[in-house]
Amino acid sequence: MIKEKNPKWSPIQVKLAIKQTALDLKVDKIEQGSGLVQADKAIKYDSLGTWDVDQNNAVDKRDGDMILAYMIGMSAFYNDSTFLNKNIDADSKRKTYGDIEKYIDNLKNKGFLDVDNSGNIGALSDGIMIARYFRSMTGKTMTDGAIALNAKRTDPLQIEQFIANAQIVNSEAQKVWDIDLNSKVDQRDGTLIVGYMFGGSVLAYRVTTDTDIRSQRKTTSEIGDYIKSLDNAKLLDIDGDGKNSVFSDGILLTRYFYGTSGNDLIYNAISPTATRKTPEQIEQFINNIQPVNSEALKVWDADLNSKVDQRDGTLIAAYMFGESTLSGQVSQNIGPDSQRKTVDDIFNYINILDKVKLLDVDGDGKNSATSDGVMLARYFTGIIRNSLIQDAISPTATRKTPEQIELFIANAQLVNSEALKVWDVDLNSKVNQLDGALIRAYMSGGKPTLSGQISQNIGPDSQRKTVDDIFNYINTLDKVKLLDVDGDGKNSATGDGVILTRYFKGIIGNGLIQDRISPTATRMTSEQVEQFIANAQILFYNNPQLVNSESLKVWDIDLNGKVNQLDCTLIIAYMSGKSTLSGQISQNTGPDSQRKTVDDIFNHINILDNAKLLDVDGDGKNSVTGDGFIILRYFNGVTGNGLIQDVISPTATRTTPEQIIDFIYKAQIPI
Repeated sequence: MIKEKNPKWSPIQVKLAIKQTALDLKVDKIEQGSGLVQADKAIKYDSLGTWDVDQNNAVDKRDGDMILAYMIGMSAFYNDSTFLNKNIDADSKRKTYGDIEKYIDNLKNKGFLDVDNSGNIGALSDGIMIARYFRSMTGKTMTDGAIALNAKRTDPLQIEQFIANAQIVNSEAQKVWDIDLNSKVDQRDGTLIVGYMFGGSVLAYRVTTDTDIRSQRKTTSEIGDYIKSLDNAKLLDIDGDGKNSVFSDGILLTRYFYGTSGNDLIYNAISPTATRKTPEQIEQFINNIQPVNSEALKVWDADLNSKVDQRDGTLIAAYMFGESTLSGQVSQNIGPDSQRKTVDDIFNYINILDKVKLLDVDGDGKNSATSDGVMLARYFTGIIRNSLIQDAISPTATRKTPEQIELFIANAQLVNSEALKVWDVDLNSKVNQLDGALIRAYMSGGKPTLSGQISQNIGPDSQRKTVDDIFNYINTLDKVKLLDVDGDGKNSATGDGVILTRYFKGIIGNGLIQDRISPTATRMTSEQVEQFIANAQILFYNNPQLVNSESLKVWDIDLNGKVNQLDCTLIIAYMSGKSTLSGQISQNTGPDSQRKTVDDIFNHINILDNAKLLDVDGDGKNSVTGDGFIILRYFNGVTGNGLIQDVISPTATRTTPEQIIDFIYKAQIPI
């Protein structure tokens, strides 16, 4: 049956597919062998696709012979004019010496040809074993007389497993790039991505030509939805120029999955604004990809081993069940490369995610092992779309669709959404060590030092790009005491600046504050510092923010303990009239709002109006396109000339950004 469905498979491929997909019966290996045959899975198994040298969808002795000839020296190809013709057929897509040499070069560069792990590639060792293996010789018959003296892989079973498990991308990256979910990654996955980038009918055509009997994603909708999730997570921007493009990123992926490497991989395919420009950088990005973007990786990497997989999901779900459950899961879900290894370390880290509301995946106001935990574990196993959320969404969820859940997980930040607005210095919608470096430069020497750091620490997606814009923004944070991270009454580049940079690199616990806390600090523990940074716009009553504790009472329109653009929208709606305000209430209040009715909110804003607090520019009246826009900009983090540009009244008495900021920050409701 397996041979009927895969007529070009060699005996070794059929045998391997049966062995690799057999069900382990959990009994003695001598008694059960490889296990119970599962023919349905064996039919779909990726049978040695990496070793298909001539790309004819079959792996046999001819592929082994070509690899052996490559190792002996390319003269073995060229001196025999009939050699190539004997080893390719009508279905071969690689037909020339040059194409085959380049492909085997790629196998060599990825370390696949050193099958005995001796550190060298030997025709009389590795080459002989590969040629024998593809003649269905296994065990000692395969290895006899062919193991190098300094080999580290000597057991025949280990060598068979090494050959059988070779993948053009590593096992974690395979989960990402296996677009049609057929357990292998090849150029067809690349062409499906290209089809998505072109859109519509092109993708539909590629789906019909580039899926097969093994594909578990088969429809245009399923494949389009999956690739869109990669797009949302910024994983299709291969050269790092801030966007995906058919003629750069699409070509790079297709070439890589075809087996192309080195300069041939990047030829005429790198964008002029790319941040990844060399073959090595491109190959590393593709081969080390994760199902979340690089910023979110720092968030969800619970055991700190530089990758995110189902083990991280399991640890997070266990935390949600309780510390005792987590304790029982730690040993099973960490490995030798885990830098967080103890129950305390992992508990404390996940507790940080909990505090900044990142574990509330569906947005119902709490975390739940059977909803949020299940969805995280599914996502990190590669499950998306409706299967991701099935039976796991809370009835009170505010994120209900697969797209909303995927976007939330894939773009998670170690600071919450309110604090992100504070610390996103270059305004590129993410917070990382580059923002920390800009803040440190400001602290170190003001505008001159900052000036020297701008070009190194902003990118094509930065909306604040000039020295003045960035200086003015950080200066606003300074004025409202947000740069005083340890609470000693001043900011310090070697204290607060280093702490911020460490935090934005993903460092927490004692490593965050080590040797950096001032002797006069009022926030002395890592927990206090982490909470201050992560909740920069939430703990208004405890920490001075873009408003102080008195002005919070003014601008917190829905009385939920924070000020954001929703409050601004309500103020603008009031300025347009009560009927306009009425239509905005449901969209701009939430479960934590204590003012929820039109009357309550109208009456509060009316008090501000009567006290002249809505007249931000001091021209004697309030205006949607003047005062309203200024308030909205301010609470979205806009400072400097951008705060007042084109919105100051000709008769205003407060005309500079400094005067406006001072007015909003110090606003008080008269008794």
